[in-house]
Amino acid sequence: MAATNAQDGGAAPAARLRPLLKESLGDWRRRTLALPEPTLGPRVAPSARAEYRRDNQVAVVEVSDLTAAPPAAWTGEPLERDIATGRERVWRDGMRTLREETGKPGQPNSFGVTLANGVVVGVSGMAVPVADLRKLAEAIDLATAETLPRR
Repeated sequence: MAATNAQDGGAAPAARLRPLLKESLGDWRRRTLALPEPTLGPRVAPSARAEYRRDNQVAVVEVSDLTAAPPAAWTGEPLERDIATGRERVWRDGMRTLREETGKPGQPNSFGVTLANGVVVGVSGMAVPVADLRKLAEAIDLATAETLPRR
C-alpha cells in the first residue's frame, strides 16, 4: 500500500479511487475510464472518471479526493433554490452532504455526495433523471470510499 506524502496533502491518490469505478454499477456498464496524468503545475485533487452507459443513456461518474482536511458536512437546513442552469437542492444525510441539480432543458442533471473524509462522488448526464443518477452514485461502494487510507 502506497503511503501519502506532503505533496499530495494526504489525499487518497487517484489509483486508490479507480477501484470504486467498477465495470458495472447496477445496470450501468462502464465504457471508458480515465485517471489524470501527473502535472508540474498547481496540485489538482486526485480523481478518477468514467463514462457509463445504460441503453441509450450516458452518465459520467467522477470520484475525487478534495484534501487531507475534509470539508465539514452541510450543517444548515436543507436548501432548495433556482440557479442559472436549473434547480439545486443540498441537504445532509448523517455525515454526508448531498447535492442534486435538475437542469433546465438542454442542461445536464447531476447528483453528488461529499463524504466525511473529503471524497466526492459526482454523477451527471443529459436527459438522465436525477433519481437514476442518485442510484448510480449509490451503487459505488461509498463505505469503502469513506475508509480510504489517509495521511
